[in-house]
This record gives sequence, C-alpha cells and structure tokens, in this order.
Amino acid sequence: MITFTCPSCQGKNQVGDEFAGRKMKCPKCGTRIRHHKDGPVEILTIGAPPPPSAAATEPAAPAVGAPAAEPLKESTAVLAAVADKLLSQGEGKQNTYIIWGVVGFLAVVLGGIGLMTGDKLLAVAPPAVALVAAFIWLFLRARKHAEIERIRQAAKHGTKDGEKTEPIPKA
Repeated sequence: MITFTCPSCQGKNQVGDEFAGRKMKCPKCGTRIRHHKDGPVEILTIGAPPPPSAAATEPAAPAVGAPAAEPLKESTAVLAAVADKLLSQGEGKQNTYIIWGVVGFLAVVLGGIGLMTGDKLLAVAPPAVALVAAFIWLFLRARKHAEIERIRQAAKHGTKDGEKTEPIPKA
C-alpha cells in the first residue's frame, strides 16, 4: 500500500501499489496528482478545497475592523477554477489567451495614462489598435476555419478541393 498526503488539502490517502507513478485524484478535494514511488507527490491540477469539518463550522468572532474572509475564499476558488480551465487547454490556446491578455492589459494601461495626462490620442489609440488587431485576428481565424470546413466537406463527398464531379454516363 502507498500512503501519501495530498499537497492541496493535506488529507491522508492510501492506494494500492499498482497506482505508483500513475495520475489519480484526491478523493477529498479532487486535486489531480501523480505519486512517485519513494518520492514526492506532484500536483497536476488543483481541485476544490475540502468542505469544512464539523469543528470548524462555528465561525470565530472577527476582530474589530478586520475584513471579512468570505470574499477571499470565493476569489481563491474562482482563481483556482480559471487556472484549472486554462491549464486544461492546449498549449496553442494557452499562448493565445496570454498574448491577448497582455495586449488588453497594455491597451488599458496606456489608455489610462492618456486619460490621466489629458492626452486624447494616448487615451484612445491603444484600445483602438487592440480592437482592430482583435478584429483582424478573428477575421483571419474565421477564414481559416471556413477553408478547413470546405476541405472537410470536399473530402467527405469524395471531391478534390471542392471541385464538382459529373456522374459518368452509362454506355
């Protein structure tokens, strides 16, 4: 038997020896992990935090002026879900999200600087350039997908590159 501690929820787990080196999920929090025999447990994707235990259900009295902890828990759960969704995508899609995130961030920052300095061109140009770039990218992507679909349909109907074929007349 292999005994290990989940690095996410700190839960103690046991699995059979046949699971050494294989991917598995923690039954308590759903974190996908890989256990290496006589080695560390590797986190593949983060799962949901485990439900609170019965002893922890009574909330402690918050200190005067202390911020509420609930928004932090919710934002952490949302961040984990977004990160899990991003990591489940292919590398090309991850790169696309990162590039567009950086372009959007830079457009917002430069536009904000333009608003703060009163420079109308700097306030409008970066978001406009980002929107035009997004439009061009989407247009080219739609054309590429249309071409792929045209080739698929041609292959499905046995034609070459969308050519029309005439039936052979009977002699």
